[in-house]
Amino acid sequence: MCLAVFKGQVYNSEILAYLERFFRGDLDQMRKIWKQGDRHKIYDQQFTEQLLDMAAGKGAEWEDLPVFLSYVEKDSRDKKLIKKLAGQFAELSYEEGVYISDEFYPILGRLIDQGNLKLIWQWAYLDFYKDKELSEEVRERIKKLIEWQEDRRCILPVLLEYKEEIPLPYECYTYTYVVYRGEKAGGMVFHYAENRSEPAREIPMRELLPGCYVAEVLIFADESADYYVTAPGEERRRRKDIVFLDHSGRNQKGRFYQLNHMLKEKQRESVAMEMEIYAYEKAMTDMIRPMTEDL
Repeated sequence: MCLAVFKGQVYNSEILAYLERFFRGDLDQMRKIWKQGDRHKIYDQQFTEQLLDMAAGKGAEWEDLPVFLSYVEKDSRDKKLIKKLAGQFAELSYEEGVYISDEFYPILGRLIDQGNLKLIWQWAYLDFYKDKELSEEVRERIKKLIEWQEDRRCILPVLLEYKEEIPLPYECYTYTYVVYRGEKAGGMVFHYAENRSEPAREIPMRELLPGCYVAEVLIFADESADYYVTAPGEERRRRKDIVFLDHSGRNQKGRFYQLNHMLKEKQRESVAMEMEIYAYEKAMTDMIRPMTEDL
């Protein structure tokens, strides 16, 4: 009877409290009951938890977010359920290109502190705070994420957005990051050449996020006349949706920056000489290192 009254859009505290305590139906019905209960300040922990468990089983949707945020505030919670749903919301954010809510990211930060370091979680957190004023807590957390990514050589390009705020690893100012986002297909390869008549160089790309491939390359000023991405087993050359992120100018003392600058100024003879010097120095270092390791 209470459910029939509810379906007739007659809502009051007694009916909603009874339904949350005793009714268990399909996910859509439970969402509607919870929404009206929230408006009437009715909250049942068990009802809410079962609703979220059903949502997590099917894959959380945006309408489950207010339920999730309300649930996280309570003392008695299923930590595994919170972790599962947080991951699903991070994936939704990535797939649809939207932020979740201001209340969600501090929750995500606490989960990251507990060791939940999937790259898509890190991306969601870093992407949200990239244009925000950083508190000391957020700043320290991001520094730890930078260290984690540097240790595993899986630096997310979004880190480059923090170059004005937080010191980044040396390689961020050396390599050009080539980013391609498209359909999921393992083994993407980035190709580039000085001119279309020369064979292209091939650089394997890493799928750091679903359908998002990254290659770290040293591309001189005159080496990108032709570039494209290929998938394994296909002849198709993908030239759209390729983004170059180059911040080498922030490392002006680096050898790559200096050589690249010479190329831009067409000082080819100087570049050749510098490259010969570099090759000689590297060869001498490689020869001497084994002799000194045991000293």
